[in-house]
Amino acid sequence: DLLHADIDRNEVTMLAGARSSLANHRIGRLFISTHSQQLHAETAAILRAADYRIEVSSDFDGESTSFDGFLFASSPMVEQLFPGREGGFGCLGRTEIAEATPAALLERLQQVALQRGATAGPSRDSPGTTRLRP
Repeated sequence: DLLHADIDRNEVTMLAGARSSLANHRIGRLFISTHSQQLHAETAAILRAADYRIEVSSDFDGESTSFDGFLFASSPMVEQLFPGREGGFGCLGRTEIAEATPAALLERLQQVALQRGATAGPSRDSPGTTRLRP
């Protein structure tokens, strides 16, 4: 089960309505867009209080590469997709992306690929490009 919500400043209200489902871990995974730094923090706190793992967190002010922040969380009843510490995926924020060299970005993608059992290497489709392969 996946709950995807992008409900413009109603994240906390939605989670309050889903309190029973969260407490009983009936929702396996949640992908929630957040619309302020405060809502991002409140949403994460509600999910943690229900024993959900925050696997990916890109906060609204400093990390998001879009106009929304986002959280990806999983229930303790399902396999963690991004193993490691909470927030194990460790998104690159917009400042980190802007300041990183192409080689550093590729190294970061390779680290993520290794976590997921894929490898990065030359693409057969276009010379000089790199693609992640399972």
